[in-house]
Amino acid sequence: MYLVHARLLGPPGSPLPAAAREVVNARARPQDGLEHTAVHPDAWPHPVIGLYVRAVDLASAEARAFALVRRALESRAFAGWSLVDAHVPLVGPFYDALTSAPASGALEPDATGRQV
Repeated sequence: MYLVHARLLGPPGSPLPAAAREVVNARARPQDGLEHTAVHPDAWPHPVIGLYVRAVDLASAEARAFALVRRALESRAFAGWSLVDAHVPLVGPFYDALTSAPASGALEPDATGRQV
Protein backbone atom coordinates (compact mmCIF):
# COMPACT_ATOMS: atom_id res chain seq x y z
CA MET A 1 0.00 0.00 0.00
CA TYR A 2 1.19 3.50 -0.85
CA LEU A 3 0.22 6.93 0.45
CA VAL A 4 -0.17 9.27 -2.52
CA HIS A 5 -0.58 13.00 -1.99
CA ALA A 6 -2.75 14.75 -4.56
CA ARG A 7 -2.10 18.50 -4.45
CA LEU A 8 -4.97 20.67 -5.66
CA LEU A 9 -5.29 24.25 -6.86
CA GLY A 10 -8.59 26.02 -6.41
CA PRO A 11 -10.06 29.37 -7.28
CA PRO A 12 -8.34 32.20 -5.35
CA GLY A 13 -9.64 32.38 -1.79
CA SER A 14 -11.74 29.22 -2.09
CA PRO A 15 -11.42 26.60 0.65
CA LEU A 16 -11.21 22.95 -0.26
CA PRO A 17 -14.80 21.68 -0.62
CA ALA A 18 -16.16 20.31 2.66
CA ALA A 19 -17.29 17.17 0.84
CA ALA A 20 -13.88 16.48 -0.72
CA ARG A 21 -13.37 13.13 1.04
CA GLU A 22 -16.90 11.95 0.28
CA VAL A 23 -16.62 12.93 -3.39
CA VAL A 24 -13.30 11.10 -3.81
CA ASN A 25 -14.63 8.00 -2.06
CA ALA A 26 -17.81 8.05 -4.17
CA ARG A 27 -15.79 8.22 -7.40
CA ALA A 28 -13.50 5.34 -6.43
CA ARG A 29 -13.70 2.12 -8.42
CA PRO A 30 -12.52 -1.28 -7.20
CA GLN A 31 -9.57 -1.21 -9.61
CA ASP A 32 -8.34 2.03 -7.98
CA GLY A 33 -7.33 0.07 -4.88
CA LEU A 34 -8.40 2.90 -2.58
CA GLU A 35 -8.21 1.92 1.09
CA HIS A 36 -8.50 5.26 2.86
CA THR A 37 -8.77 8.98 2.10
CA ALA A 38 -7.38 11.80 4.24
CA VAL A 39 -7.97 15.48 3.57
CA HIS A 40 -5.53 18.26 4.50
CA PRO A 41 -7.29 21.50 3.52
CA ASP A 42 -4.70 23.74 5.17
CA ALA A 43 -1.60 22.16 3.64
CA TRP A 44 0.76 24.69 2.14
CA PRO A 45 1.15 25.74 -0.61
CA HIS A 46 -1.78 23.63 -1.87
CA PRO A 47 -4.54 21.63 -0.16
CA VAL A 48 -3.76 17.91 -0.21
CA ILE A 49 -5.90 14.81 -0.48
CA GLY A 50 -4.03 11.77 0.81
CA LEU A 51 -4.98 8.50 -0.81
CA TYR A 52 -3.91 5.15 0.61
CA VAL A 53 -3.80 2.98 -2.49
CA ARG A 54 -3.11 -0.74 -2.93
CA ALA A 55 -0.83 -1.27 -5.92
CA VAL A 56 2.06 -3.48 -7.03
CA ASP A 57 4.47 -0.56 -7.30
CA LEU A 58 4.85 3.15 -6.71
CA ALA A 59 4.18 4.19 -10.30
CA SER A 60 0.93 2.23 -10.39
CA ALA A 61 -0.20 3.75 -7.09
CA GLU A 62 0.47 7.26 -8.35
CA ALA A 63 -1.33 6.58 -11.64
CA ARG A 64 -4.37 5.15 -9.83
CA ALA A 65 -4.55 8.11 -7.45
CA PHE A 66 -4.13 10.58 -10.32
CA ALA A 67 -6.98 9.01 -12.29
CA LEU A 68 -9.25 8.86 -9.24
CA VAL A 69 -8.72 12.49 -8.31
CA ARG A 70 -9.26 13.57 -11.92
CA ARG A 71 -12.65 11.82 -11.82
CA ALA A 72 -13.47 13.48 -8.50
CA LEU A 73 -12.64 16.90 -9.93
CA GLU A 74 -15.43 16.41 -12.48
CA SER A 75 -17.90 16.79 -9.60
CA ARG A 76 -19.73 20.09 -9.12
CA ALA A 77 -18.24 20.28 -5.63
CA PHE A 78 -14.82 20.81 -7.25
CA ALA A 79 -15.88 23.43 -9.80
CA GLY A 80 -12.83 25.53 -10.65
CA TRP A 81 -10.34 23.16 -9.00
CA SER A 82 -7.45 21.43 -10.76
CA LEU A 83 -4.92 18.74 -9.93
CA VAL A 84 -1.36 20.04 -9.52
CA ASP A 85 0.22 16.60 -9.11
CA ALA A 86 -0.17 13.24 -7.39
CA HIS A 87 2.96 11.70 -5.91
CA VAL A 88 4.12 9.55 -3.04
CA PRO A 89 5.70 12.04 -0.61
CA LEU A 90 9.33 11.63 0.29
CA VAL A 91 10.09 11.20 3.93
CA GLY A 92 12.94 13.69 4.29
CA PRO A 93 13.86 13.20 7.95
CA PHE A 94 14.14 9.43 7.44
CA TYR A 95 16.58 9.85 4.58
CA ASP A 96 18.48 12.58 6.42
CA ALA A 97 18.99 10.16 9.32
CA LEU A 98 20.27 7.48 6.95
CA THR A 99 22.86 9.79 5.44
CA SER A 100 24.08 10.97 8.84
CA ALA A 101 24.47 7.46 10.32
CA PRO A 102 27.99 6.29 11.13
CA ALA A 103 29.81 4.70 8.19
CA SER A 104 29.70 1.29 9.85
CA GLY A 105 25.92 1.42 9.78
CA ALA A 106 25.86 0.76 13.51
CA LEU A 107 23.98 3.13 15.73
CA GLU A 108 25.84 4.78 18.60
CA PRO A 109 24.35 5.19 22.08
CA ASP A 110 23.57 8.69 23.36
CA ALA A 111 24.04 9.81 26.99
CA THR A 112 20.96 7.83 28.06
CA GLY A 113 22.15 4.64 26.38
CA ARG A 114 19.57 4.82 23.56
CA GLN A 115 20.77 3.99 20.08
CA VAL A 116 20.87 7.12 17.88
